[in-house]
Amino acid sequence: MTLLDERPTTSPQPAVSGAAGWRGSWRVSLRMARRDVRRHKGRSAIVALMAGLPIALLCFAFTMAATVTITGAERIPSELGSATAAVSVAQLGQVVSQEPDGNGWGCCSDEKGLNIPGYPANGTLSAQTAAIGAFVNGRAVIDFTASGRVQLSGSNPEAQIGQLNPDGGSTPLARLVEGSWPTGPTEAVISRDSRIGSLPTRGDLTVLLNGQRYPLTVVGVVDTAARVDVFTPLEVGARNTPAWLIERAAPVTWAEVQRLNRYGLAVLSAEVLRNPPPASEVDNRVADTGLYALGALFLALIVILLTAPAFAVSASRQRRTLALAAANGAEQRQLRRAVLAQGVVLGALSVIGGAVVGVGAAYALSQWFPPTYSWGGPWDVPWLAILGVCLLGVVACVVAALLPAFRLGRLDVVGVMKGHSVSPAPRRWLAVLGLASTLTATAFLLLAPVSDSHFVTASPTREFCAAAIIALCLGGLMTVPWLLVTLGRHSSRLPVALRMAARDTARHRSRSIPTVAATLAATAAVVAALVSFASMDSYEARNYVASTVPGESFVNSLYDGSPAATREVTAAVRQLYPHFVITPLRVVSDPYVVAASSYNPQDNKPVTKGHITAVLLPGCTLEQAAQPPSTGWSSDRSLPNPDHCSRYSSSGFTTNSSLAVLPASEIERRLDLSAGQRAALDRGALVMLGDALPQVVTVAGADYTVGNETTYRDVVEHAGVPVVAIAPTIDNGAAFTSVAGVLTTPQTAASLGWTDHLADGGALVRNPAGSISEQAEQRIDDQLTTTSFAVERGFRSSSATIVAVLLAVLLTLLLVTTLTSTALAMAEQRADDATMAAVGATRRTRRLMAAGHAYWLGILATVFGALAGVVVGQGLARLAVAQRMAYADGTVPDATVFVTIPWLSIVAIVVIAPLVAAALAWLAVRKAPRVTRRAT
Repeated sequence: MTLLDERPTTSPQPAVSGAAGWRGSWRVSLRMARRDVRRHKGRSAIVALMAGLPIALLCFAFTMAATVTITGAERIPSELGSATAAVSVAQLGQVVSQEPDGNGWGCCSDEKGLNIPGYPANGTLSAQTAAIGAFVNGRAVIDFTASGRVQLSGSNPEAQIGQLNPDGGSTPLARLVEGSWPTGPTEAVISRDSRIGSLPTRGDLTVLLNGQRYPLTVVGVVDTAARVDVFTPLEVGARNTPAWLIERAAPVTWAEVQRLNRYGLAVLSAEVLRNPPPASEVDNRVADTGLYALGALFLALIVILLTAPAFAVSASRQRRTLALAAANGAEQRQLRRAVLAQGVVLGALSVIGGAVVGVGAAYALSQWFPPTYSWGGPWDVPWLAILGVCLLGVVACVVAALLPAFRLGRLDVVGVMKGHSVSPAPRRWLAVLGLASTLTATAFLLLAPVSDSHFVTASPTREFCAAAIIALCLGGLMTVPWLLVTLGRHSSRLPVALRMAARDTARHRSRSIPTVAATLAATAAVVAALVSFASMDSYEARNYVASTVPGESFVNSLYDGSPAATREVTAAVRQLYPHFVITPLRVVSDPYVVAASSYNPQDNKPVTKGHITAVLLPGCTLEQAAQPPSTGWSSDRSLPNPDHCSRYSSSGFTTNSSLAVLPASEIERRLDLSAGQRAALDRGALVMLGDALPQVVTVAGADYTVGNETTYRDVVEHAGVPVVAIAPTIDNGAAFTSVAGVLTTPQTAASLGWTDHLADGGALVRNPAGSISEQAEQRIDDQLTTTSFAVERGFRSSSATIVAVLLAVLLTLLLVTTLTSTALAMAEQRADDATMAAVGATRRTRRLMAAGHAYWLGILATVFGALAGVVVGQGLARLAVAQRMAYADGTVPDATVFVTIPWLSIVAIVVIAPLVAAALAWLAVRKAPRVTRRAT
């Protein structure tokens, strides 16, 4: 094996010096390493598995990220087709600034924008199209899509409708493969790759748009990469935000994009997507080089940790061979070169194999699930990133092999030849340094001032957090040797199998430390992610506003559509499920009117006239209630609201602020009112959502005019109106629906003078027998044309799938590292295993030893990894939640109230993962060992 595999010579070889000798010695070492890999295929395969697994995961992640993300030139087929550019009206009369990719445009500078020659802002779409085409020296084709539905025999599935020019014609987004292009607004072509597989390729097709049914005739089939099901000259609503595709021979350069920005146009250019401008020409392009460097360092650390156990155990198995070579005169540099050569050979093989597996798995997944509207583009391999991962993997393998190679300087040749191999005593200063680093990083992550807006928003904050995380990981790794020795000394009260495992890991730290470190790092990473996701879910659940009671549906006519939507849902429900209960919801609505003929002489702005109805809290006036909140609109009910006077009014400035009317029986059912509360409701009380509400309020209404100043007339007030206060909770928010903050009966509304101001707010739909099933929800939704039918199912975490994937990855890494380390350790201990069998140990005893070894390694790594993950996770969670909670003025509230630690999931990791590893190690021990006479 290795050096002893060379055939002995009868005479010493002349020494070779210089570069030629260095190259020759390395060639010999690499040749010997390749032969050793072929000779010990099983051990080499295990090492390759441990080293190649992280590479495969990283290559798979990078490839899938590149596949699902469409950037740069990849956007051209789906967004531009054969067009040169896409132009849209962003802000006429203003100078627009935009990113090269067409996104992130904004306005406005102090410089006034230029006027597009001949462009009629209020003209017809055909006139606007002609003006844009002439302005850009090309042919302009309407580029606008709208979400609608198509009417089929059994349902009305959702579809994307793409608009062609009103006079018909082709589009650069599609290629005609059958039939002809539409010649007018009554014809259409369909996409051959539409996600709706039952669209007719000839004949009649009914399109449902904006509450209207449009009968069309299908005259052709197109092939398109755009996410459009039907193309038609029918106007689908492009008048508000028109956009065009530009066909011309000359490309649209970045300089021309900036010129068009001066006319208030946002531009997406194929030339700029293919050849983006340098960073010096883009004002707001910032490179986070420090964060990227720390990310690369953290990635390298993970790969090294996951790879180190394989080479540590491999080097441990070669101790006797290396000791024999040292006894025969081999120098330490030759021994180290032999170990490093194996790291290079196995590392290269592992990296290549892992990259092939990762990229191949991504290809199989992309072919299994072809691109759809919710999926990205075709299979795409980021070769530069894959090459970087491969180079990183080779370097990590060499570094992982370098660590045991350095320990050869303290190789006890005599002890190894006698069969005694014990790791030297750990360095105490290393443990002290690691403990200090761990405590410092922990204090920073626990006490970071996330309530300081400058700390949260400043760019170095992310670098500080990343550096603290790396310091915590490195400090924890430094303390692992001391921890193993300490636990081994105090393991006398453990069961026999665990006691022997604890002492074995303490004696053979060269192979135990890398395994514990790798599993500890994987556990810490996943636990930190679990804490972060759980905290974000806690924040989102706290601020989640349900549309109605769980299991029921609320059709919101104010926000989701119009009274036509309510009528359509009502008709569909009564047709399919006549036993469902439908309750209309009426809302006080006071729309304002802009008097275009009357202008403010100071700023030339139109005068606004309207009516306001408000519930006045003590100390508030009607003028205060009519003012919008100074802190801006927010749906976060946990934030303080200094503008409480405008909380309940017909203006509806905030969530749950409108004044709504429902039958008394429905209010009682939804809120589970007591007998006294129901009696107060019948006597004319208002049911109000809020904290610290008074027992009586004043209800006021008036006409107003906003010009140079705001004036009110015909003010009517109703004082002493009783209040039934309901504390705001998630359940009560659902009961009030997502719009209402005040509920009352139709009789009370009439007495308060609300009758003439009531409007259709929607409809409440419920199944008297229980919750509305998903099947019923889908059947009703399939019959709709103007809106959608959704049943309230409560808050659902958006990170559940991510958490499941993280747990699966953790379990895989844990099992692979623990089992392979245990298998290699058991292979190294065959002599001890044979001795135990010779003195009467049964297979059950040997299984207990293997299971105890795997369990001890797993439990140590998961326990301390979970503790480290909780510290890291709560720091990340506080930072993420604080950034989400930041006020408009830059202040940040206390985010610690949302830090949630999922103890059940963490305990499951700590308990289940080591047990699974122990069970698999138990099953791996099958045949009896070969009993031979021992030399010692």
